[in-house]
Amino acid sequence: MHGPTIHCDQAIHTSLRTAMGEGYRIVAASQGLRPREKQTILRTSPTLDSICLPPESTKSEPLAVSFYQLSSKRLCLALSRFAGQEHTGRGGKRVYTINVILNDEDFARCGYNPFRIVRSLFDTGMAEPKLNPDPVLPQLELPIPDDDAVLEEAMLPTLLPEHLRPFILDTVLDGKALVVDIKDEWTECAEGMILAVPGPMRMGLSFSAGLNFSTSRKHALQFLSDPRGKAKTRCPAIGAIFIPSGETPPVSKEISGWSTMAARYWREGRLADLSRRTSRPYDDTSKDARERLAALFETQDDIPRIEVARLVILAGEIIHHPATGAEKEVCEEFVSAVGASITARLSTLSPPEGETLFDELASLWRKSPEATRFAQPILEAFLQRIVPKNPLIAMEMALKIAVDLPETTDRSQHESLLKNVATQFASWAKGTNSDELAQVPQLVRRWISIRPDSPELDGVDEHCTTAIEKTIAAN
Repeated sequence: MHGPTIHCDQAIHTSLRTAMGEGYRIVAASQGLRPREKQTILRTSPTLDSICLPPESTKSEPLAVSFYQLSSKRLCLALSRFAGQEHTGRGGKRVYTINVILNDEDFARCGYNPFRIVRSLFDTGMAEPKLNPDPVLPQLELPIPDDDAVLEEAMLPTLLPEHLRPFILDTVLDGKALVVDIKDEWTECAEGMILAVPGPMRMGLSFSAGLNFSTSRKHALQFLSDPRGKAKTRCPAIGAIFIPSGETPPVSKEISGWSTMAARYWREGRLADLSRRTSRPYDDTSKDARERLAALFETQDDIPRIEVARLVILAGEIIHHPATGAEKEVCEEFVSAVGASITARLSTLSPPEGETLFDELASLWRKSPEATRFAQPILEAFLQRIVPKNPLIAMEMALKIAVDLPETTDRSQHESLLKNVATQFASWAKGTNSDELAQVPQLVRRWISIRPDSPELDGVDEHCTTAIEKTIAAN
């Protein structure tokens, strides 16, 4: 299943012998590529033997991915693979890199996930090395695949220890550079980590995965293998922290709520859920905003275990929480989930719990249009559930929401429900000899005082009075 189709410029960087010369250079590019963009790509692209080699036991193909922002503010996704032996006689393997250049809008349409572009390159055959390309390439038209199926089955590799993951994420979010030394699965580690960064922040986050260390590539986050210690000794030259995967974090620090949330998803193998929550066009990606969202997501996960009374309070707080854009959508989804959970649990409530819940919702119902949209379906579901079982209590409750209707109430549906309650109440009252009949006349008068046009109650008062008199006379 595919999502949007994006149109991008492209450039091929490799080593070829042509009439224009030989050696590593941009051998083909689309016309939309700008001179300064070419300069950055030339400086950043890997050359001879620059791809990390996975252990022979894995038999996985060596490849590397990098992502960074160009001086034009456009974004570059680079996929590097080996393409045969180096032709110059120097020995070693030739590195072939296809660079995809796109704008912010198209990156947002990719869910802010550069690895969706990587998957599209493989799906369309564009990842295959072309060692005889036309110098002028067309624009790429890439159908972006839906991530859910891939991410549902994915986990952050165990090669990246759990105790390091939150530290790495918090350090990246603080804007510090990191080089992480692990033996394999560099691209998988990178994607899992990138998915924990709020979507819009990813546009300014440069990273590489599976490329050997080079001081010319000053990415903020690098996953690589450093068997000879080159990266460890030269990290200070690019202002980066070196993290050997087998050791504890070099700095002890309190882990943020956001990273704690991400760590839970990584641990539980919920990369798809993590992506759905982080890959949004958030207006505010500050630390305070991240902490708010993390707390909200954590609470949403706990909804099935939270008492109904507490859920109503939480919904009331979130309904009136000032939020915009994607954060507002998250709040709305939270409130919707709370409403669904309360509705599903109505039948499990004891009578006192039900009456208390109804009172709280009836109060919240009138506070704002948003509160009305949340509370009305639950109030109505509650009445529909209780009226067949106890029409008298249902009538008492219905009185609480029969007047002062908020402007945003669905009046036709609400009116229909109230009539149904009154009708079932009247039918019960006329057919019972219960001691509760003594409560009916006063209840009917209260109802008629606020809803004079209630023909469904005609004769109920007189019937009950007569029935009560007969009972007294018989005794």
